[in-house]
Amino acid sequence: MKKNIKFLFLWLAFGATELAAQNGFPFCDTCTYTYSKDIRPKLVDTAKTLLPKSNQEFVGCPNDLADSLRYKNIGFIHGLGGSSASWSKPAVWTGENFKTAKTVINYDALLQHSFNYICDDMIQPQLKLGGEQVSDNFPGRCILDDFVIAHSQGGIAARFLDRQWDVNQNGDFGKRTYFGLVTFGTPHAGADIALTKSQHNAFVQQIAGAIFLEKTYGVIFDFTQSFVGAFLGLKGSDVISKIDTAIKNKLAPLSFGSLHTPTLDEMKPNSTTMKEINAHKSKLRKVAFYGVEDAPECWKIMSNMTDTAAADYPLWGAKRDHHFQRKMEKVRHAHEAAIVEKNLKKKKLLRRKAAFNVFFPLHSLIWINGVIRQQVKEVEDENKHRSEAINFLNNANTHWRYLIGAYHKDSLETKTINKYIVSWQEKYGRLSRWYSQKRTFYNVDEAISYKNTRKNSVFKVRKEKLEIAQETRQVQLLFPNDGVVLVRSQIAFPGVGDRKDKMEGDNHFQERNSLETLRVLKRLYLGGSQGYYDSFFATPRL
Repeated sequence: MKKNIKFLFLWLAFGATELAAQNGFPFCDTCTYTYSKDIRPKLVDTAKTLLPKSNQEFVGCPNDLADSLRYKNIGFIHGLGGSSASWSKPAVWTGENFKTAKTVINYDALLQHSFNYICDDMIQPQLKLGGEQVSDNFPGRCILDDFVIAHSQGGIAARFLDRQWDVNQNGDFGKRTYFGLVTFGTPHAGADIALTKSQHNAFVQQIAGAIFLEKTYGVIFDFTQSFVGAFLGLKGSDVISKIDTAIKNKLAPLSFGSLHTPTLDEMKPNSTTMKEINAHKSKLRKVAFYGVEDAPECWKIMSNMTDTAAADYPLWGAKRDHHFQRKMEKVRHAHEAAIVEKNLKKKKLLRRKAAFNVFFPLHSLIWINGVIRQQVKEVEDENKHRSEAINFLNNANTHWRYLIGAYHKDSLETKTINKYIVSWQEKYGRLSRWYSQKRTFYNVDEAISYKNTRKNSVFKVRKEKLEIAQETRQVQLLFPNDGVVLVRSQIAFPGVGDRKDKMEGDNHFQERNSLETLRVLKRLYLGGSQGYYDSFFATPRL
């Protein structure tokens, strides 16, 4: 069992060392620092894609048609790692409240060999079948009002299919089945996260490493109902199995090789696919909804990927989740408390060693190489692991922001800030020497509070002082995002113009079933009658 647990610890730590080894991490998750170039996505110029709406767009059905001939079909397309369940509840709500039919698309993430494949062999046939079923019920209906609502990668797939209908002369993709496209959180300028997919494993492994302690420490935090399940009481081999199942399979669309598909590569900024669809002069009527998440995005995204997806909530019940963040804070506090306890133990051991050196100087070397030295080393090893876990948890959101491109190497700003240095001397026994210590803070209240705690320590302290110094450093500005996709990419839908709306507080996985989704869908279906977005999408109520 111990061998298996040690193997798991090493496996979790392997590959994560590059991120953990960065120097100068501040003790906060809102501060920034510099990453190596290979994990900083390139800044994408999306300005050229922010074009006004075109007067060459599809016109739609004539206004004087009978209602039965205007009965439209709305297709719902999920994103990478999703399924037909992703849009199921909003689709049912649409059919129950508006005079329309709907087709919910499902394309298997494991079969994503290319956009060409999923569009030709999976998405287009389902849309065709759905449209034909509506036409069977309403013979002679006008199909020019049919449109698609797509989330994330689904929007890129819909645009890829639209281009194929326009440029593919041999008809491999069949006849056009929609004339408008509504996107939620779609990376129209490309997904920056596709540039850093090799780093996703390291990030998730660090999360696992933060909640798992090696060998004799005997601590595996209980994450029942979230993340990796109930670890307590499991054997080493069972833990490995649990991590493999819960992390590798459930952190679906962004973290592991099974979903690092060719289609994700095709979504890289400036890839051939993205260049082609952004250069295409589409006639689609279009609207873009974009989510803007607040910090800390990473824990909310992890919560949706590992615990409760938007589709699992009651209708319009997807909300901001903080339980995963609270669990990680609980882990961090446990590490911090354990370090304090272990440091006190270390100081007692050092006092014991100092006293032994006084009374038995000839035997001190034997003792140093004996029990006390081994005990001190064990304390130091454990605290080192705990400190690394704390360091990661303190900066996890900043890690994630680099991975999704919210920080860029060329978004630097120079600032001069104050730093507060608490310095003191301490000793561990009457005959022990004094050791100089210091700690740096960027908040004066935290520095003063920490300085005052030194006087209450169980070991001897002298010469406490608080210094104020200044430093000039470059910080990297944050680009707004929904936790996965940058806003600048979500709104870079060529020709969308002013037909877009911001969804406040929605992370990438909540954009299909939140109250904000309800708000914008109502506006979409009201269309021109209320002056929202585009009259093309107006749909009569039942």
